[in-house]
Amino acid sequence: MYKLIIIDDEKIIRETIGSMIDWKSIDVELVGLCSNGMEGLDMIIDEDPDIVMTDIRMPVFSGLEPIKRIRQLNKDIEFIILSGYSEFEYARTAMALNVKYYILKPCSKETIINTVKQAIEDCCSKKKTVPSYIFKIARKLSQDFIEKIKQPEEIINDMFNLLSDNNDCDYVKAVVLSFLTNIWYSYVNLIDSSIYYNELENSKTKEEIMEFLNGHLKLLSQKIIRNSKPLDSSKEFIKKCIEYAKENFSNPSLTLKYIAENYLYMNVDYVSRQFCKITGEKFSTFLGRLRVENAKDILRKNPDEKIYTVAEMVGCGNNPQYLTQLFKKYEGITPSAFVNLLKGNA
Repeated sequence: MYKLIIIDDEKIIRETIGSMIDWKSIDVELVGLCSNGMEGLDMIIDEDPDIVMTDIRMPVFSGLEPIKRIRQLNKDIEFIILSGYSEFEYARTAMALNVKYYILKPCSKETIINTVKQAIEDCCSKKKTVPSYIFKIARKLSQDFIEKIKQPEEIINDMFNLLSDNNDCDYVKAVVLSFLTNIWYSYVNLIDSSIYYNELENSKTKEEIMEFLNGHLKLLSQKIIRNSKPLDSSKEFIKKCIEYAKENFSNPSLTLKYIAENYLYMNVDYVSRQFCKITGEKFSTFLGRLRVENAKDILRKNPDEKIYTVAEMVGCGNNPQYLTQLFKKYEGITPSAFVNLLKGNA
């Protein structure tokens, strides 16, 4: 089943699109509805969807912002743009970001379904007809490598067994690339994956591919042993993650992916699951609350501070509206109302 997120600042539009279609009937799981691009970016990073349908012109973050950020992270997501007649310049920018699908508002239910089906076909074609369960097994083996559940020799043997019944070179490359991509993302600072990607692509036979995989995994294991920072336990690395966030919350580009790959040297999906399991909340929720708490501290010390300045200080960039949204979500009031309460109690 393909995961879909809908982003639109008009509540009636996003909720109508979300509810009027039987998504399961077209093999789609609707995992979230978001009211702006910033919220959408958080959910995309948390949920890793296959398809994102987004309005192109919104307050706080335009629909182009999460597309730009996600393209920088190299996530292979199909975006569907919702746009009006007057937004051609936005659409032209989206084309430069390799967005192929557009829906002109207002639109019909049939138009939405047909466009999503086209996006699904693109998602399917990227998998080169390899059954989905093969990719799931390959991904599980990559997690075993990352989490050191199995020795590299065992994992290589399992990969050989997984591919033993197929000699199609493109098929084998697709599975091996899926296996390695998850690992490459986890150790992005240890290797230049582009070099090894080219080596994989230049392999002409299944035997060459498996020989490459064997040597590459052993080499990578040696690099990890030399460079990775040992972590004592799940609780310890989550503690490190929280400490890093508290020290760097003012960075508007801070993400769990960045912390996992550049500070912990771990797989972001694994860290995300453990963070939620240990803390009881997603990292994006924690970061939002953290920013609000720091904004409250700033306003307590200086109630006359401009809201847009506070927003920038706590990592909301040039988007005071986003800080207002976070305040409403976690405090039930706006920053201005919070300041009025402070002054009233003074």
